[in-house]
Amino acid sequence: MLDGGLRKFMIDAVGWLDDAEDELLILEEDFQSQYSNSGGPAENEPRLANVKEAIGRIRAGADSEELAEMAHLLDAILSMVSSVMREGHLELSPDRLTALLGGIDGVREQFESLESGGTCGPADDSLIKMLTP
Repeated sequence: MLDGGLRKFMIDAVGWLDDAEDELLILEEDFQSQYSNSGGPAENEPRLANVKEAIGRIRAGADSEELAEMAHLLDAILSMVSSVMREGHLELSPDRLTALLGGIDGVREQFESLESGGTCGPADDSLIKMLTP
């Protein structure tokens, strides 16, 4: 059974995950479309900043023992977003977007496991590897 503080955090975190995922999906559409839905490359930076902020909020709250394994996955997501945002370090690509979306799915799975009475086990190593810049 989850205590009230953790339950509240998880509810908030799911909203932040939704926000991050929405931004990434808009960016992903750009790579699949002839026309830009996101406003083009000039708008990528604010969208990535929104993703970084949302994931950063979750990471800041993932300091409890129950969420220790999740922190590793969140750090990997933040690392990739930060690397893409640093001009010239990593280019935003469909593969990187897929990895970031996979990371968000991995965090969701960890939350679902906790909510169903399980534990927040380690993220899949292949997912962490995909997210490592």
